Amino acid sequence: MKKKIILGLCILLAGQLCAQEVIPQNMKAVSNSSELQLTVMNDLNRSKNAKPMVKLADGTLIFSATSTTTGEELYTCKNDQIQLLKDIVPGNVGSNPQWMTVVGSKVFFTATTPEFGQELWITDGTTSGTRLVKDIYEGEAGSDLFGLTSFNGKCLFFAKDVDSELDPVIDSQTPEQWLWASDGTEAGTIRIADVPTRKGIDGQSGYLVPSGDLVFFVGYDRVFNETLWITDGTHEGTKAVKDIYPVPAVGSTFTTQAATIDWLTSIKNNDNNKRVVFRANTLDDAGKKIGSEIWYSDGTDEGTKWVGKDYNPGERDGVANNTEFAFPVYYNGKVYFRAKDGIHGCEPGVTDFTADGTHNICDINHWNNQPEQDSWGPEKPFIWNGYLFCQANGSYYYPETEYHDSGYSLWRYNLSEGGVTPTAENGLIGFQYQSNWTNGIEIFPGNNSDGPYNFTTCGGRLYFAAQDKNSNWELWMMETVNATPVKISDMEGNSFPHSMIVVNNSLYFITTTTKTLYKYSPAPVAAVETINMNSLMIYPNPAVDVVEISSPSEIAEIKVFSPNGQQIMSLSGNQTRINVSNLKSGVYIVYVKDVTGALSTTKLIK
Repeated sequence: MKKKIILGLCILLAGQLCAQEVIPQNMKAVSNSSELQLTVMNDLNRSKNAKPMVKLADGTLIFSATSTTTGEELYTCKNDQIQLLKDIVPGNVGSNPQWMTVVGSKVFFTATTPEFGQELWITDGTTSGTRLVKDIYEGEAGSDLFGLTSFNGKCLFFAKDVDSELDPVIDSQTPEQWLWASDGTEAGTIRIADVPTRKGIDGQSGYLVPSGDLVFFVGYDRVFNETLWITDGTHEGTKAVKDIYPVPAVGSTFTTQAATIDWLTSIKNNDNNKRVVFRANTLDDAGKKIGSEIWYSDGTDEGTKWVGKDYNPGERDGVANNTEFAFPVYYNGKVYFRAKDGIHGCEPGVTDFTADGTHNICDINHWNNQPEQDSWGPEKPFIWNGYLFCQANGSYYYPETEYHDSGYSLWRYNLSEGGVTPTAENGLIGFQYQSNWTNGIEIFPGNNSDGPYNFTTCGGRLYFAAQDKNSNWELWMMETVNATPVKISDMEGNSFPHSMIVVNNSLYFITTTTKTLYKYSPAPVAAVETINMNSLMIYPNPAVDVVEISSPSEIAEIKVFSPNGQQIMSLSGNQTRINVSNLKSGVYIVYVKDVTGALSTTKLIK
């Protein structure tokens, strides 16, 4: 005979607003001193983010922070203990550390001192092991380094010296930085090419993009202007790949015009013929200007090609239309991206590096069947368990007959569809808005933007930052690709979490508003993934005032946990009815143990 038990459950449902600050027990502030504020930047673009937080192999975090006694210097966090790494500039002035980059067991960075200006430094995470590498531009001026990148045990970067100041490539009146490599020693820090890059490039991968045994970057040849370059970290292995845009330059010191390369991105696969994808100014086979189009390269002249399709054909006011190709991400032989195709606005597309295999996938933002409205998606894409999660500004139907607008919010794409355009015949669905897989539940209901970003996996779950009301950005989580997003914490005001790094199955992140380092230690995934719905029933689900649990055998114990692992309730014996009318709504995980010791788990929505 089945025993019925009625439970009251209190959960934070995605989108539910809290009246007071809510921080789970397994989350804590690591840097909780008001005297220390982290200066780590909240930016995913590696070419713009000069102040990242990085992790050594032993789990030590290294970051920049400011205190009233030391100014801005480097700090470490090891075993949740915060320590000043080194007061490089004694006193409260600070050395303005930037471009922290892990190379093997050490971190390269730049620091600014009165004696040397901004120069290259290195640290092994200890005070004694933190030192100047080389005074590249001798004297107090500094070499203005940027773009530090790890490659084959070396640090590559751009820096100014006397030669690059006196004989610049792009503009004879403007000093510039050229390409250098360092092994961490003064003798092993050398200029490997007299070539600058374009500052302010568009893309997430940074100025120097490692892929396989090469690093790709935007460089300037003294003859044919800005184009694609490669380096293997040596002077001999650094060269321009080809003149991508051979249009004569009039009134210029260059022979041809700039290719204007952007979104240079590594495509990590086993096919050595294709290593990076990017957009660049393009001539078709007849020599006609067709705007900025999609390219790929393996680092050779013959292997650097336009995909062969004018993705956004036509022109406006005599100027060829651009694709605005951006946010490329590689999966199973194809690259997924956003771009304008002249029909659907800026929408998701796919390429297999052929003309026929390069096309729009679907129209996320059809806005009452106006096809040229832009969704600008997928933006900030992240692949997790066979799905691409992203931001997009779109339109959707829920239920099937009701039309809605999403705002700039969480969308997903099942990559098993392979980029095929959905039709009534093939039954594919393309990109989905969050409410389509959560029975209408939204992070920020209505035509509002929840703006998810900083997607990070920890312990088998997906974490990200999102807002559920204006100016309320917090940490959110999904257990599976089909799960309803759950807000982990709701700090006073908002936390704006960023720079998420996993150390020993704990998620560390920094709050933008308070500039504090937090640690969140979720429960193991195995505890919430062991679900046996055949032997356990909960009804009504969602609940109103009461919940009944029906088990095939006599129940000995019931425990209720929040999705982040916090135990909310523990009951023993044959409880039968509990009033839940005064409890908040939400989603919890229910564990039921019977008298034989068998355990069943399931979820409940109130």
